[in-house]
Amino acid sequence: MKHRGSSLADEQYVDLFGKPGEFQNHHNVYDREGESCRRCRHTVVRQRFSNRSTFFCDACQI
Repeated sequence: MKHRGSSLADEQYVDLFGKPGEFQNHHNVYDREGESCRRCRHTVVRQRFSNRSTFFCDACQI
């Protein structure tokens, strides 16, 4: 509630006042491919399964 939801790259989500949410800034791995894991600093990877993307840290599995 505090961060008003997640507005991703497609920016389809906005709150009641038309503002994008800010919770995407707190995602641990989602949409952070190639960036450092916030827990262990290894690289976040992306894999696709059935036309869907899965993001995870290969080292600590978050």
